[in-house]
Amino acid sequence: MEIKNSKWLIFWVVGAANFIAGFSINSMNLALPTIASQFGVSQASVSWLSLLYNLIPCCTLLFFGRLGDMLGYRKQFMFGFALFGAVSWLAPLCSRNLGLLILFRSLQGLGYSILVSITQAIVKRTFGREECGKAIGINSVFVSIGLAAGPTCGGFLIDFFSWHSIFYVNIPFCIAGFIAAMLVLPADSKTSTKVKIDTKGTVFFAVFTGTFITALNNSNSWGGLSVKFLSCMVIAAASLVLFIRTELNSQVYLLPLKLFKIKDFTYANAVCICSYFTQQSVIYLMPFFLIKVLGLTATEAGMIMLLSPVTMMIFSPVGGTLSDRLGTKKSASIGLAIICASIILICLSDANYGKLTASIAMLLIGTGNGFSVAAINACILCSVPEGSAGTASAMIGTLRNFGQSLGIATGTAIIAAREQVYMASGDSSAYLHAHRDAFIFTMLIITSAFILTRKLSEKRR
Repeated sequence: MEIKNSKWLIFWVVGAANFIAGFSINSMNLALPTIASQFGVSQASVSWLSLLYNLIPCCTLLFFGRLGDMLGYRKQFMFGFALFGAVSWLAPLCSRNLGLLILFRSLQGLGYSILVSITQAIVKRTFGREECGKAIGINSVFVSIGLAAGPTCGGFLIDFFSWHSIFYVNIPFCIAGFIAAMLVLPADSKTSTKVKIDTKGTVFFAVFTGTFITALNNSNSWGGLSVKFLSCMVIAAASLVLFIRTELNSQVYLLPLKLFKIKDFTYANAVCICSYFTQQSVIYLMPFFLIKVLGLTATEAGMIMLLSPVTMMIFSPVGGTLSDRLGTKKSASIGLAIICASIILICLSDANYGKLTASIAMLLIGTGNGFSVAAINACILCSVPEGSAGTASAMIGTLRNFGQSLGIATGTAIIAAREQVYMASGDSSAYLHAHRDAFIFTMLIITSAFILTRKLSEKRR
């Protein structure tokens, strides 16, 4: 059975997928100390619960996005909800040791990839090019709510119940999402020929992303010149070369490289990774500034950090609608300029500046992201042919994970290196100045993104 005239119901189904995916990121981070204590393991061991949840989508988003383009979105979406819900039910019941919990968390990451790889493609197909930016902007609200609810609601659940509850809370959303997807998503078209999968390209891309992201996440503990780090980077580089050669010489594609001949697709992807790099850099670096420099408590710092996703919820629909009416270039440029101004404000701040300055900076970050993210994502989706929307949607998710990993690794490396330099010169504010250097580099990245937006076309959707 399929419900007709269900455009906005489809939108809520997609929102539920984005919510549970985002919620499960931040809520697990809060539960790691509790889980480590219960199983009697080290912090390094439980960190795999967070790492794998992000790493597996990095390796598989493109595959599932391409699969959705070939087989259709409805069955894949239903299966994603079913897998995510089943894992959320079984993980607390069956995880007698950390190894089993890591296995279930990996399967949850697979469910995340199956769902998120095609969410934006479904939005674009449902609302069309004319309303694509507005719809993606509203859809971003669910992502922000999920990410914001992770540390707030997740902390409440862990304190008053147990870490099991952060899995169980996903189950009602998965059941509702499965039923709604079955009823409101259009039936998948029949495929007359056998679908061929680019197995070699999938493996090479998975090895590339897996080794590259693992090296970035461990760069601080391993060291940039360590055997482990350099080995991962060599394997990643070799896998990337083999992936490109495979895609150029194959009749079956994981990522059709001809898409990069489309100017808006190429430049919007470059802006996208710079944007997510900046987002994660600020999210990662700002708490250290608030607590170590301004001397705020963790609760005060958390409330200030919450201003960014809340503001983004408000301005994402505005930015998406603006991009539909005026074109991506104007909306994205406004957003990126606001982000740049906020980082300049942070760079000018020191211990004498109080919570007000930091709060204004986070409000500006959220506003800028609201204007830019929906516009850039809509540009990527609307620049490709109709049959490649799933691939473009998965590309956005992959770039998001890449950019976020780069942002954390780069910020950590800059602070560690520059703090040593300032301490050697006898600087009493070594950490503050090292922190400022990391934000200056982030400002250069977002400035580059602003310049790249000038290459985007002026056309409206």
